[in-house]
Amino acid sequence: MRIEPTFLIVGASKSGTTSIWDLLRQHPQVAMCQPKEPNFFSLDSAYEKGWDWYSSFFTTTEQTLAIGDVSPMYSRVVSCPRTVPRIAEALPSARILYVVRHPLDRIESDFLQCLHSSHPMPRCFARAVREYLPVTEGSLFWKCISAYRKYFTDDQIHVLFFEDFRADPDRFLADCCRRIGVDETFQFSDACRPRNRSRDHDMESRWMAMARHVPGMSHLKRTIPASIKSYLHRRMRVAVPSRPKWDGMTRQYVTDMVADEARALLQYAGKPADFWSLEKE
Repeated sequence: MRIEPTFLIVGASKSGTTSIWDLLRQHPQVAMCQPKEPNFFSLDSAYEKGWDWYSSFFTTTEQTLAIGDVSPMYSRVVSCPRTVPRIAEALPSARILYVVRHPLDRIESDFLQCLHSSHPMPRCFARAVREYLPVTEGSLFWKCISAYRKYFTDDQIHVLFFEDFRADPDRFLADCCRRIGVDETFQFSDACRPRNRSRDHDMESRWMAMARHVPGMSHLKRTIPASIKSYLHRRMRVAVPSRPKWDGMTRQYVTDMVADEARALLQYAGKPADFWSLEKE
């Protein structure tokens, strides 16, 4: 059975998409992808598995009025240029929800998430923002919106703000429900509880990261008993930093990259130009 999402939450990463996905699952009229982030339209390896595989992420009932896919990778229109054309071809009537947050705060959080997930990037923040595109691409807001506007009308595209979610979760969720066509009076529980916070995660220690590159390590890992691997895993992981440290040159480099993107996005979404301050702290 082919199940087609009626709305997509396309990003941005580290802008509250996990919380929104988790909360919308409570709504009896909404069927959310489970697990989160199938990345069907972005990853060739996923797309080649076909629609039956994709449909397996959704379970609908007689009450279902809206079906949602939450995949922040869909906002990476630079590194995944096939994403939007694929979505437009398959789901031309879909609603596109794009959740954003202060572009520099988002970059900080994405960097910490990448540390937690052991992405192949420099562990130095200043180098990562220059050399590892996934850390910064999520803050190229206008490029993302512009890519979707080529295929979808402005009535189909809705920009939502993480800051609004934090300030008033109930109002934010009611707005989400209105935009996807379900009962907006539904009362969500536990809406204020943080989910997937980067600062709550751990990361590989430097020793563990170095061990990855030791010849024969992958073979050795397969021979170590699971109990010992679990022990070593606990002992060789450390807490992620509370926040990356900006130096003046790095902050200016990133600000120059994202400032026009942010201004254009704010104007498009009807937010005041000073909603986000990009001035030096």
